[in-house]
Amino acid sequence: MAWTFVASGAAGNGNNDTSLAPGAAAGVATGDLNVCVVSNFGGTNSRVPNKPTGWTSVGGDTGWLNGTTSCAVYYRVQVDGDAAPTISMTGTGAASDTQLSRIHAFRPTSGTTATLRTNG
Repeated sequence: MAWTFVASGAAGNGNNDTSLAPGAAAGVATGDLNVCVVSNFGGTNSRVPNKPTGWTSVGGDTGWLNGTTSCAVYYRVQVDGDAAPTISMTGTGAASDTQLSRIHAFRPTSGTTATLRTNG
């Protein structure tokens, strides 16, 4: 299956924030695959992202380690009326808890559908 990169939305970033707001990718259409990546370089008390409503976790959103770089990935197939999610972050956090989120959109070749395969 061939995929075409559509666009990346504006980054949602923060420092010890309780929520992140990545921008939607421009030019997405119904059936496109949206991939949201959330990363964190934590201080002594890293905040952990909560899966956005309607999105599926690919992994990485549990067990974040303090003082390390951690990453979570979510996906959603675009439907009419979709908007970019707000990602809530839980945990104590610290002044040096730096976060980044961004949505990337991909379009499947005409006549194909997205299938996610995971281990486990």
